Amino acid sequence: MGRAASLAASTGLLFAATLSIPTSAAAATAAPDCWPVASTPRYVEGSIVYAGEVRCRTLVPKTQVYVRLELSDRSFEAGTQKSCELTSFCRDVGYHPNRAGNQVWCTDVSGTNIGSVRACESENW
Repeated sequence: MGRAASLAASTGLLFAATLSIPTSAAAATAAPDCWPVASTPRYVEGSIVYAGEVRCRTLVPKTQVYVRLELSDRSFEAGTQKSCELTSFCRDVGYHPNRAGNQVWCTDVSGTNIGSVRACESENW
């Protein structure tokens, strides 16, 4: 193989290899093997503690977790969010004052491009 053919072949291989590397925009919007996890809300010293997380099988450049405290009818009460970089785990916790009555509290957790999950308490505080 001549020098020009060798250069063309190596350039072609280099070009093909660069096509398989994701751009930062693609990596930021993709959610490779990530899923949301919702913790059941808890009553602690007059407050409702609600938490959630996003877990991934591998490190991701950036992910976000959105944690909402809702009543069982899905009416919004409070929320929090957190961004995490170069991680496989992103968790956030929120606190909200309890109120009188016999309502059922739920945590709804979602993330970037991964859907959502929900966990509701079943205790009478």
